[in-house]
Amino acid sequence: MPSCIYTDPEVASVGMTERDAVEKYGKDNIITGTFPYMAIARAAMFADKTGFFKIIAHAATGEVLGVVIVGLQATDLINAGVIAIDSEAVIETIGDSIAAHPTLSEGFKEAGLMALERPIHMPAKKKRK
Repeated sequence: MPSCIYTDPEVASVGMTERDAVEKYGKDNIITGTFPYMAIARAAMFADKTGFFKIIAHAATGEVLGVVIVGLQATDLINAGVIAIDSEAVIETIGDSIAAHPTLSEGFKEAGLMALERPIHMPAKKKRK
């Protein structure tokens, strides 16, 4: 069941929070990907780059466990997270999907790619030595 808060910025979530997922599966068994609105061209067109997309997934299986969106139209965009969780989608499916450009929904795909450490529109995280 999605949770939507109609504030400015909007806040929407579905599934487990990162804290819930860590408590259930352990920190080493969870991956997350966060992608900021400021890197989405459509958000710049709306002149509102506040917010982010976040996907929480199980590290071993890749199953999407939760989605959080904060920002413009978050309450509309959360439906992609609902479908991902209901269909037991894996993070690779999200990351490898094709998103129309420029759209706000690109942030969902990009958050998946961040979790997979294959970002397109952000620098990759530096590996710790």
